[in-house]
Amino acid sequence: LVWRAIAEASYLEDVQLGEMLRQRGKSLEAIAMLVELWRVHPNTAAIESDFFGLSQLVASLPTQSQSDAAVRRQLLDAGVSGPELLAQSIQLIQVLLALSPNIPLADEACLAQLNATSELEQFETVVTLARRFAGLYPKSRFLDSFQYSEVLGLFHLGQYDRAVAIAEKITNSVHKDACGVDQP
Repeated sequence: LVWRAIAEASYLEDVQLGEMLRQRGKSLEAIAMLVELWRVHPNTAAIESDFFGLSQLVASLPTQSQSDAAVRRQLLDAGVSGPELLAQSIQLIQVLLALSPNIPLADEACLAQLNATSELEQFETVVTLARRFAGLYPKSRFLDSFQYSEVLGLFHLGQYDRAVAIAEKITNSVHKDACGVDQP
């Protein structure tokens, strides 16, 4: 416990350098530094959460580059494309889930992986992953999002009948709200 606390305190101090790099317009260098920090520190809830956040930062860079000339210049200078960043984000999520499969935000990380895979237009993979994640997390608050991702993937693959059947299942489902009342 003491060792983990010391390691986490060290991590929290070191991570500030990554944020400083990012604020100074060196997002890619910050990301590389933060990935390296994650590799050398033990898994704790805070570090796992930060690593998931890092994967989302990587995934957001292509969109950010559309409106931010400095980010666009960084990506061009580094020769990094939007699809490459999305693929890297997916890999970061996969590593996180492989090393820490039972973290509380696992289902959210899976949804982020689905979204990035969908942006890459890898619809067969989207369908496969959506089914897998729905089976792994049947009580997740993202279950309908997993199912909806499957519907979109099937639609893009031209499998309209299957897409409609799953969509109907989603629209006919109910869930319990915070008060325990069934809601559509």
